[in-house]
Amino acid sequence: MSRIEHHDACLRLPSGTVQLESRWIAPERSNAPLLVFLHEGLGSIAAWRGWPESLCASLKCRGFVFSRQGYGRSLPAPRADEWPMDYLKREAIELMPAVLDAAGIDPTRDRPVIVGHSDGGSIALHYAAAFPEHAEAVVVIAPHVYATGVNFELIGQLQRNYTGSALQRYLAGFHDHPDDVFWRWSKRWTSPEFRQWDITACLRNISAPLLAIQGRDDQYSTLDQLYEIARHVVQVELMILEKCRHTPQLEYPVMLAQRIASFLDGRRPRSPI
Repeated sequence: MSRIEHHDACLRLPSGTVQLESRWIAPERSNAPLLVFLHEGLGSIAAWRGWPESLCASLKCRGFVFSRQGYGRSLPAPRADEWPMDYLKREAIELMPAVLDAAGIDPTRDRPVIVGHSDGGSIALHYAAAFPEHAEAVVVIAPHVYATGVNFELIGQLQRNYTGSALQRYLAGFHDHPDDVFWRWSKRWTSPEFRQWDITACLRNISAPLLAIQGRDDQYSTLDQLYEIARHVVQVELMILEKCRHTPQLEYPVMLAQRIASFLDGRRPRSPI
């Protein structure tokens, strides 16, 4: 088995006040397609648990993955009350271009494939809608497009049981400030004003080919999220996995790699004859 190579770095945004944990995967494949990975609401580079590396190895692609501000080893961590209602849109429209620029990625030249999970999927949708010429394709895994159907009761239960829980111990392995990560995310999603959150209006602006994936037994959301995406995006394919919850990339990594490979295969540049 070939060794999977990755290169960690501290990425400093132009403002100089934000330092992000980042990783290039197989950068030596300079002419290969580029995948940019966006993690979930409680995620980080480490929380992907090696799936980006495995996927890039399977697809013979290069990859770029980073931990958003306050996640993993990225600094500084914003306070919970500093998270605006439209934080996912801001991550996509304001921070994503800055991150790509700092990493030396020119989206008009490199035409990355944006791969996002959960919150990262919502950010990927926002990005593809705002910058239709900056993505070759988009893959979203368990994305959210509106608050309806989100399991707020489960998130509230996680809050009540968080201290001393297995979740608290789990997050401690992936973040410098795990409790801040949990409370920022959970307080925003359970706030009364967030019940009105809805990004479906921007979906019709997505022109890049889109693959949307979700487990039928996703504990955080319903399949209506995927069906809503299909109603608004022109070039869309859906993948629904049976006996699968909120992390298809960890529950069925080989199946996802095969499906993503099939989805991207027709979009790879062909060698001239």
